Amino acid sequence: MKRLSAISALLALSLALAACQGATNQNTQPVTSSASASTPSYSSGTSVAAQSAFEAGFSAYDRGDFAGAAKHFRSAAEQAHTQAQAILGAMYMAGTGVQQDYTEARKWFLPAARNGSLAAQSGLGHIYEYGKGVPQDFSEAARWYRLAAEQDHATAQTRLGNFYAIGMGVTQDYAEALRWLRAAAEQDHADAQLYLGALYSDGEGVTRDPVEALMWMTLAAEQGGEFAVKMRARNAQKLSADEVAKAERRAADWRRAYRAGELSAPRSGSGAIDTSQPPAELAFKQGEAAYAHEDYAEAARWVREAAGQGHAEAQYYLGVMYEEALGVPRDAAEAKKWLRKASEQNLAKAQGFLGLILADSDGDPEEHIRAQMWLMLAAAQGDEIGVEFSESFAYFLSDTELAEAKRRAEEWRRAYRARQRD
Repeated sequence: MKRLSAISALLALSLALAACQGATNQNTQPVTSSASASTPSYSSGTSVAAQSAFEAGFSAYDRGDFAGAAKHFRSAAEQAHTQAQAILGAMYMAGTGVQQDYTEARKWFLPAARNGSLAAQSGLGHIYEYGKGVPQDFSEAARWYRLAAEQDHATAQTRLGNFYAIGMGVTQDYAEALRWLRAAAEQDHADAQLYLGALYSDGEGVTRDPVEALMWMTLAAEQGGEFAVKMRARNAQKLSADEVAKAERRAADWRRAYRAGELSAPRSGSGAIDTSQPPAELAFKQGEAAYAHEDYAEAARWVREAAGQGHAEAQYYLGVMYEEALGVPRDAAEAKKWLRKASEQNLAKAQGFLGLILADSDGDPEEHIRAQMWLMLAAAQGDEIGVEFSESFAYFLSDTELAEAKRRAEEWRRAYRARQRD
C-alpha cells in the first residue's frame, strides 16, 4: 500500500531518534525475559523507601533519562530491592546509563538471582559462559542457566540445551538437549527452534526426521534470523517438493495453534507471575537500538518480547513491522493483532494505523465500519492519521455505516473509561 510508506518512514525516524537518546552497546547481549507489565509492582520484603526509589528509576527510564534511572535503581538495589538489582545488573551489562562494567553487573545480578530473579540467573549464565569480567566457566554458566530454565526462561533453556548437545559444562546428553530445546521452542524461541531442527536433521537424541527438522527451521526462519533462513533453505534443498509442503503445513498448523493459545502454556515455578524481571521497557529500548543499527530481525525480537508483556508502544511498532515486513515476513493478520492490542490500550497512533489498514480492505462493509471507528477514536486524541482519514474516509461510507461507526466509537470510549475507573 503506497499510502503506508510514509508511516513506515515515520516509524524508522522515531525509533532511530529514541535509540540515539538512549544508545546501547550492541556488542553485548543484555538479558531480559518475561517481565511484569509496564507498571512496576511492589516486591514483598522491600521497604517503602526502596520501592519509591525503584518507581522513580522506572519513571526516569521511561522518559529516557537512563543515567537518572541508574541512580534511582542503585538506591533501591542497595536496599535489597530484587527487581532493581536485576535491572541495574542488566544496565551495567548493556552499558545503558552507566559505563559498561561486567564486574558491577555480576555484583548486582548475584543477590537478585539468589532471590529468584530469572533474568539475573540467566544474566549470570551469560557472564560465565562468555567470561565477561570473570574467568570463563561453563559449569557455573550451566548452573545458573539451569535455575532459570527450570522456571521456563526460554533463553536459559536454549543455552542449557546447547550445553547438553555439545557437552559444554555438563556431560553430553542428547536427550536432555532435546528436552530443553523443545521447551524453549514451544515458547516460540527462534534459536531453540533452529537448534531443535538441527537435532532432528542429524538424528541426535531422536529418530532422524527431515520433515520435522524443516518444520522447526521454518518456524525459526519466519522470525527473520539470517542464519535460520539459510539453514532452512539448505535443508529444504535435500527434500522432495511433497516433503517440503508437509513441513510447511506442520509449521503453519503449529503457528496457528500458538497464536490461538492452544499450545501448553509455560510454567512459572509455582504458577505465579514472576515479578522479579526487568520491565518491558528495557526490552523495548533494546529493540529501538537494534532498529537504529538497521538490524531489523533483532529489533523485531526485542519489540516482540516487550509487546508480549503488554507494552503498548511495542505492540504498535510490532504491528507496523509486520505490515511493512521490517525484520519479519509480512503478515497482515499479525499486524492487525498487535495494532488492535495497542489500540485497546487507547494508543492513538495505533488506532489511526489500524483504521488505515482496515480502510484498505476491499468491499467489506464490516471492516470499513471498524476502520472508521478506530480512525474517529484516534482523531479524538489529535492523531494526525486519524484526523486526516476519519474525515476523508467518511465520504466512502453510507449514512447507516457512518452512524454505526460513531455509535461503536462512543460505546468503546464508555467501556474504556469504565475499565480505567475499575
